[in-house]
Amino acid sequence: MLVGAAGRTYDGRVKARSLPLFPTSVIGSLPRPQWLLDLVSAHAARKVSDKEFDDRCDRAVLFAIALQEAAGLDIITDGEWRREGYFQVFIETGLEKGCILTLPP
Repeated sequence: MLVGAAGRTYDGRVKARSLPLFPTSVIGSLPRPQWLLDLVSAHAARKVSDKEFDDRCDRAVLFAIALQEAAGLDIITDGEWRREGYFQVFIETGLEKGCILTLPP
């Protein structure tokens, strides 16, 4: 369970009855700052241990939560900041099912 800067706790569940009629949230992934992109790259290159990566990402997620709280969002996420990229799901599952992905020239 995470505790955000405003003292709200987050355990992965949303209580629908406590949300306003039109709740606000980040759509998709929260843009990552360069220092986090550098960390993800270093971890992928095995320059940062799994433990160090997890510890630093835990702190980064608290920062992501604080950003969303400051913006007054109703639904708070971790921002998907631990992901190496956002195409893996297509590459890892799409190609196994016969999908062909091409990049523009």
